Amino acid sequence: MAPPLLIHHAARSGGHRYPHNSLAAVEHCLAANARLIEVDILPLQSDDFLLAHDDHLERFCTGRGAVESLRREQVQDLRLVGQDGVTSHPPALLSQILGLIERHQTPVELQLDLKLQGTTRWDMLARLVA
Repeated sequence: MAPPLLIHHAARSGGHRYPHNSLAAVEHCLAANARLIEVDILPLQSDDFLLAHDDHLERFCTGRGAVESLRREQVQDLRLVGQDGVTSHPPALLSQILGLIERHQTPVELQLDLKLQGTTRWDMLARLVA
């Protein structure tokens, strides 16, 4: 019999030790040998996607405004907000997650839950995951 499939939904691993959809949460999923990781993504203004469920920055991080108005280089200055307040973790980019998975020793499936709040950027998504 095949071993059970270990899935981490929405990169929420670690019992809330790591902020939802953070780079640290995805790293924890990989360390736990998850075979499938699901993340929510929203397009940025520039060539990347933010791991986020909500299209308004103030609902999950220290930013303000719509996710789609944010440029990739602005993300590093933001911090995720968790149950205990502002964390030290910036929001994660899809390009960062793809890099982690590419370097991981065992195959991992990444399920992308594309949250469409505005313009669909299929060309940008195709370039990132190609």
